[in-house]
Amino acid sequence: MSLSNIIEIVKEKLSEKRFNHSYNVMLKCEELAVIYGMNVDKAKLIGIAHDIAKELSTEEMFSYIKENNIVVDEIEQKCTWLLHGKIGAVMCKKNFGYDDDMARTIEIHTTGDINMTLFDKVLFVADYIADDDNLSLDNFKNLDSLVLEILNLKIKKNLKKEAIIHIRSIEARNNIIENMLNN
Repeated sequence: MSLSNIIEIVKEKLSEKRFNHSYNVMLKCEELAVIYGMNVDKAKLIGIAHDIAKELSTEEMFSYIKENNIVVDEIEQKCTWLLHGKIGAVMCKKNFGYDDDMARTIEIHTTGDINMTLFDKVLFVADYIADDDNLSLDNFKNLDSLVLEILNLKIKKNLKKEAIIHIRSIEARNNIIENMLNN
């Protein structure tokens, strides 16, 4: 399916505010893909559709999970705002023909994950900085240092709210630190 068709579908499914965010994420993914010599078209497809399931109700999310045999962990069952990544990944594969790597990137975009790919990092960063001019790649040595900063900010926010922190975020953070120490 073409990017323009997917943009129209995403626009129909999301509120204006969420669509604008997704569109900005797409543009930021495009910018980062150019910097890192990645497939720009693929980056844009991931960016525009990453929040396709974000505005589903909790009931709709659990119904979709059941109908599509999506495995969710204990934390995701409690923190339902994390579910849109896994649901969106399945929706994008089924409805738009996204490949497994693209779907995985969408699946983990809220928490990060151990051994993140370049596409995973690009979406993770783009999602966080697309609507925030205070953070940009210009302020950091490299993409990993920016991913680390975003993970730190997300973890601090959850600590302050006394909210649950998904283990994937902690593992992603630890993995990036280990890689930085070994390089």
